[in-house]
Amino acid sequence: MKNSSFGTFSEPVTVKPGMTTSYSHKFDQAVNGSN
Repeated sequence: MKNSSFGTFSEPVTVKPGMTTSYSHKFDQAVNGSN
């Protein structure tokens, strides 16, 4: 699973499928400024 938006983050996140959703959700909030 590669995300152009995250790029570098996509690789390490892919290592743990279970954490992919967690990381993606956190990064999504950060991008939206909903930290």
